[in-house]
Amino acid sequence: MPQLASVKQSWTAILAARTSKLLFATLCLSACSLSQQANLADLGFIVYETQVELGSQRGLAINGEVIALSGTSGSVTWSLDCGNTFIGRLRIDEKLDYRDVEILNDGTIVLMSAGPGEASTVVRVELMGTKTLVSPALVNTEAKGFWDGIVFWNGSNHGVLVGDPIDGKLTVMITNDGGASYRNASNPPDVGDRQYCFAASGTSLAAVSQNTIFIATGGTESQVWRSEDGGDNWLSIEVPFVSGSDGSGVFSIAFRDELHGVIVGGDYEHPEVNEQVAAYTDDGGLTWTASTVMTGGYRSAVDWLSEYEAWFAVGPDGCDWSLDGVEWHTGPIGFKGHTIVEGWSSFADGKLLKLD
Repeated sequence: MPQLASVKQSWTAILAARTSKLLFATLCLSACSLSQQANLADLGFIVYETQVELGSQRGLAINGEVIALSGTSGSVTWSLDCGNTFIGRLRIDEKLDYRDVEILNDGTIVLMSAGPGEASTVVRVELMGTKTLVSPALVNTEAKGFWDGIVFWNGSNHGVLVGDPIDGKLTVMITNDGGASYRNASNPPDVGDRQYCFAASGTSLAAVSQNTIFIATGGTESQVWRSEDGGDNWLSIEVPFVSGSDGSGVFSIAFRDELHGVIVGGDYEHPEVNEQVAAYTDDGGLTWTASTVMTGGYRSAVDWLSEYEAWFAVGPDGCDWSLDGVEWHTGPIGFKGHTIVEGWSSFADGKLLKLD
C-alpha cells in the first residue's frame, strides 16, 4: 500500500506540473494577444504624394519594390523604389476609369477599366527603361457588359477577369499569357440579372493558387463562387451576408493561405450599416461564418498583412483590423481608402497612405 500511495503522489505531481505549464502557456498567449491588439490600435500612417493630382484612384498593386496606382481620367502612375518616388505617369484615355491594376513578375503593368460597354477595357504597359510600351489587349463589345476586376496568380501569366452578368451569367475570361489574350470560361456562374460583382476596389475576386479562384457577389443575393480548374467551372457557396439591394453585398475577398479567408462589404448607399458585413472561412472557402464582431460599416477592401499578422479592411470613412476575422476592431483614426495592399491604401487626389 505505501508503494501504491507513492505512485499516486507521483502522478498527482506530474498532472499538477502539466496543468501549471498549460495555464502558463495560455496566460502567455493571452498576454501576447492583448499586447498585439494594443500595438495595432496605436499604429500610425504616412501620406505619400504621387504624380496624380486629382480624381479617384481605386487601382493599387505592389510587386516587390514596384507600386502602381490607377484611376479616373485614364491615369496610371508607378514607383520603382517602394513609393519613395513616382517617376512614371501615363494618361492613356481620359474617358476611362482604371479601377484595377496588377503588376506581373516581369514588370508588366496590366490595367482594367470599368464602365458600361466599351468603357471596360484591358491594357498592358511594359516598362522598358525610360520608355513605356502601351498595348491595348481587350475591349468589351457587349452593350450590357461592365467589368469589375482582374487577378493574376502570384504575379504569373495566369489570370482571370470578371464582369457583370450577360444573359444571367457572370462574365468570366481567362488569360494564360499575362493579359495579352483571353478566352471565355466554359461554364461561368449562373447568377441571374441582379446578382453581380462590385468594381469598387477590384478585389471581388481572389486567386489562392493557379487553379483555385474565388469570386464574391452581391445585389439580390450575396454569394461566393469557387473554381478548382483555373476559372472554367464554378461552385456556388452560401454566405451569411447582407444583400437585397443594388448597393449591398460582398465587395472584397482575400485569403492568407489556402484555408483561411475573409470577406467584407456592406451597403455603399448606407455605409453606416454594420450588420452582416464580414465573414470568415477556415476550410478553404467551402463554408463561411459571420464575424461575431463586425467592421464599423461598409468596407470596400480587405487584405492580410503578414507584417502585423492581422487582417485590415478599409472603406471611404475608416478601417478595421482583426487577428482572425472573427472579431473586428477600429483601426487607426484617419486611415481609409478604396483598397488596401500590403499596408498601402489608395483613396483620392493621388495620395497613398501607408501604415507605420
